[in-house]
Amino acid sequence: MAQIDDYITVPMILIALGAFLVVAGSFWATLRENRDKIQFANERAEFEKELRAKSEEIAKLNIFIKESITGGDSYCYIYFGDAGNNMITPIIHHEGKYPLYDITIRLIDMDLWGEGQKENDQEKINSSIKE
Repeated sequence: MAQIDDYITVPMILIALGAFLVVAGSFWATLRENRDKIQFANERAEFEKELRAKSEEIAKLNIFIKESITGGDSYCYIYFGDAGNNMITPIIHHEGKYPLYDITIRLIDMDLWGEGQKENDQEKINSSIKE
């Protein structure tokens, strides 16, 4: 046993203790760094989730605005009600979620339109309908 005591000296113990502290410190620093990286990744994922939700909300609002301006899938139709005294009242009915703007109504008596009309007159009517 005397030989081991001669071989192990105080500087060797201090060096071994220092090496152990370096390894333990490195291990501890790596754990903290990984913990910080995980925390940062979780915060970033949460931020991206919120950002994605807000982007979807903005997209929905943009669609709503577009549909409100263009009328979306809304439409209207006209029907005639009896107002009494041999009078007919035109009634315009709106169907759909969004408002309609700049509605143009053209009434054509198809019986009179087809009788005695020249081709020019029909072309004028057709071209005005396309507008």
